Amino acid sequence: MKTVAYSCPFVPPEWIAAHGLRPRLLVPASLGTGAESGPTAGLCAFARAAAQAAVEDGAIDAYVATSLCDQRRRATELAARHSKKPVFMLHVPAACRAPGAEAMYIAELQRLGRFLVRLGGKEPSRDELILAMRRYSVARASLAATSATIPARQAAEAYWNLCENGPAGDAPPWLWAVQREGKPKPPGVPILLLGGPLTREGLVVLDCIEQAGGCVVVNATENGPATAAAPLPPVHTKASGAQFLMRTYYRHIPHPFSRPNDWLYEWLAATLTKCHARGILFIRHVWCDLWHAELARLKACSPVPVVDLDLAAGDDTAARVGGRVQALMEMLA
Repeated sequence: MKTVAYSCPFVPPEWIAAHGLRPRLLVPASLGTGAESGPTAGLCAFARAAAQAAVEDGAIDAYVATSLCDQRRRATELAARHSKKPVFMLHVPAACRAPGAEAMYIAELQRLGRFLVRLGGKEPSRDELILAMRRYSVARASLAATSATIPARQAAEAYWNLCENGPAGDAPPWLWAVQREGKPKPPGVPILLLGGPLTREGLVVLDCIEQAGGCVVVNATENGPATAAAPLPPVHTKASGAQFLMRTYYRHIPHPFSRPNDWLYEWLAATLTKCHARGILFIRHVWCDLWHAELARLKACSPVPVVDLDLAAGDDTAARVGGRVQALMEMLA
């Protein structure tokens, strides 16, 4: 079975799985160290690291990228030039409330489906797709319930395991770490984590928050558990499987790429009310224009203090994170 990697939350893994291929969330080990990873000026370190990992990993047969920002497009183009692996660009319409935007996302999923068939997959029936969606939805709901009681690092790793290994089996791999460790969630000042995606090395952010006396109540980084798709709605209607995917992904996941991006702030207001977070740690990668552009508005709109943390290739991540986390905790003291 061929493996199709992706790194964007708007790529539905159940769509890939229903086509008979193995979806795999691509989480780079780190942001890299600089020049040896290719051009760095003007290029988001995470986008470059993800595209490079897709090219270099021999277990990956194809890579699905998205058009959320210029950084992703540029990194994907560079990867495609240096690899014989098939690379697919999924265009996600930014004008989310414009007429035809939802239909365009569905059309893009259908175009991705044709790419997957050419790759060796099969075109799924509506029932096969709904079954795959239900399995993922149940697994995400189970994980969300468990995440409320375990440390933030453990919850993030379990979510990544789910996206890498799928929801199959009575004791799926994404649940093994939770069952094996069994550590309770530490008490502390409730913190909401928001912003760009984390690497595996970047999980030190979660550790630093807990070590400083905080508690990550919501991990809304771009590849964190809080940015997962919405639960599968009732399927008694005659809507197509792609329409259900549009509702659970495109219409649900908050992200600053959308125009207008009011959805992000509507989601944030509702989430802060629900989770009672006392502060926000804002994650952004150097050269990430999308998230960086939100910082001023976020600070102006947020009812709680906001501290930003910029991450770059070659940084001493632990030292930088420790200082910014301590600054946030001092503001909340």
